[in-house]
Amino acid sequence: MNNSIGMQFVVGVTGHRLHRLGGCDLALLDRKLVGLLLAIEASARAGDKCRFALLSNFADGADRIAGWAALDLGWKLDAILPFPRDDFACDFEDASDLTAYFAQLEQVRSQVHLQPARRPGDDETQAYERAGRAILDRCSMLVGVWDKAPARGRGGTAQIIAEAIAREIPVVVVDPRGSIPIEAVCSSGSETAEILRSAVASLTSS
Repeated sequence: MNNSIGMQFVVGVTGHRLHRLGGCDLALLDRKLVGLLLAIEASARAGDKCRFALLSNFADGADRIAGWAALDLGWKLDAILPFPRDDFACDFEDASDLTAYFAQLEQVRSQVHLQPARRPGDDETQAYERAGRAILDRCSMLVGVWDKAPARGRGGTAQIIAEAIAREIPVVVVDPRGSIPIEAVCSSGSETAEILRSAVASLTSS
């Protein structure tokens, strides 16, 4: 599905949390994501799409690294939270990470949450799955920061990427290991898929 409307181009992000990125070079990952977003922007502008937005679930790790990259490039940032803002904040135990969460939220264009605050016994994974699918409902393409490992839980990165591919949403996989290779996964011949292929080709050929 191509959900780019008028002159706006919407990119979703899904990816591993910080504990899954512990052995990765986070500074290199940040540079790779900046380069990817710049390449997407350049490729999309050739098709006259001139405004750009990133959709994020705002989990620690890849979501927020991509969020800062987008903001640094002047993109709009939209938050789709699995729980209300202050309830979701309870997921961040580290004080500096919690501060970064609120600081990034202060810069969003919009934020929504998909279900009420948690109660004891709630199945939290259902909310994360719903939030990931909400990204897919609204994006033109998906950036997935994924180490290629099988899904470890409901609503995780591998599942959301698989569902995007099944919906024929163009996906770019950024493997956070090693040199952090980037790969386009596009089953359709849509304009958006061609934009993504062109963007990734410009990175891998340089």
